[in-house]
Formats: sequence, C-alpha cells, structure tokens
Amino acid sequence: MLQFAIVVIGLDELDIDLSLLSIRSSCDHDFLDTLLIVCVSPCVIQTNKYDFSSELVWLEDSRSGIYAAFNLAISYILCLNITHIAFLNSGDQMLRGFRQSISLCRSNPESIVSGVADIRSLQNIHIKYFSGGKSHWNIIHPLSIYPITCFRHCLYNERLMVSSDWHLNYKLRGYHFLRHTTPVVIFYLGGISSSGRSSVLIFKDELTVLLTMPWNYLNPQDYHYVLRLISSSLGLIRYFAAQIFFVLGRLLSAILLRIHS
Repeated sequence: MLQFAIVVIGLDELDIDLSLLSIRSSCDHDFLDTLLIVCVSPCVIQTNKYDFSSELVWLEDSRSGIYAAFNLAISYILCLNITHIAFLNSGDQMLRGFRQSISLCRSNPESIVSGVADIRSLQNIHIKYFSGGKSHWNIIHPLSIYPITCFRHCLYNERLMVSSDWHLNYKLRGYHFLRHTTPVVIFYLGGISSSGRSSVLIFKDELTVLLTMPWNYLNPQDYHYVLRLISSSLGLIRYFAAQIFFVLGRLLSAILLRIHS
C-alpha cells in the first residue's frame, strides 16, 4: 500500500493556514486519513486548531533557505514507512487536480508524476499555466509527487539559489516522468526566483555546479545540460545588455535636457 507525505514550508501562520486548508479541501477523506503532513517553519505552531484526520508533524527550522527546509523534512520522512512525497510552498494552494496525480501514482508507483501550475501574482492575478515545457528537468517541485526512493541517494542542492529543482530532476533522469495536463497547485510568484535578477542567479547557480559537482555529472554529450549552460549564459548577457541600455538611455536623456535648457 502506498503511503504519501506532503511537506509544507511556511514562513508564518497565515501561509501555513492557506496551504493546509487547501490540502484538506482538495483531497478525499480516505487519502487524508493515511496522509502525513510535515510542516517546516521558523516557529512551531499549535496544531489543535486544525480539524485534520491526517497526521501533522511540525519541524522547527530557523534557516532561510527553502531547499534546506525541504531536506530537513525529507531526512525525517526517510526514517518512516512513506513511499511518496510532495511539496507545497509557503502560501501556495493545492487544487483538486492533485487527485489525478495521486491516481496516476497508484497505477505507476515508480514514476515521478507531475501536473500543471496556475501561476499567479502576489495580488492573485492569473499570469499563465506552467507544466515545465518540453523538458522534464524544468518541472518545479509544487507540481510533482516523487517516489521516496528518489531521495535515498540525493537531496536538494542547498548551495543553489533558484536552480535546485532543475538539477534534482536532472540527477533523477533515470526515473520515468509521467505528466498530465490538469492544474494541481496555485503557485504565487515571489521571492528571488521571480525577481528581475533571476538571470544572474541562474548563471551563478550554474557556475556553482561547474565548480562543485563531480565531472561524471557534467556529461558534454548530454545536450540538455549543454543547452542549460547556453541558456543561462544568454540570460546573463540579456540582463547586462538591458542594464547597459537603461544607463545609456538615462545619460542620453540628461544630455538632451541640458542641450535644450
């Protein structure tokens, strides 16, 4: 019998409330009765206010990195009789389409199953639907349910700022990725991954990987990773080009104003 766990990362009580209530409203009672929810937060919150049939475990973690929080929860879950694990970010909300992911997991227990994210702004305005595109490596963690065996020999890379999802999926390329087209989560854009400097952060992550990962990881014959390096380099070039044109535009405007004054 499959046993599921969902890791919820919360920075404050309101974020955790939103995420937990969305889990309860999106999953059927039989699933909730056997579900383990692991909440990781800077402070442990009283659990008696939550009317949950699921088991709730709270882990206190004062570190700021989301990947470090995920790894803490994964390390805890690895000691239990859990077969599959999913993740939910601070304040993000699960949708009823998650039931389809659960159903596919039950019929394909060795596969990594993912759906679609409803990407929204912090003002709750819909921006787009995102499934990861053509490449499996682009799938983000709130979309996916992983067999726990994925994490027995590798965890999220805590040295990376915004690219740890991509590199985890790349390391798990021996697994079968099973994807469907139903929205499973509302994903709110925020933090450094959606900032204007995201191209710089991705490039820094790739440099970190080049300097720290073993050479057997960097297979030059794997076009996916070569394209990743090219894409991150082009992103950095576009970022600095935009900054240069912005500065030149400001200088030109100042010069023209001085000429006409």
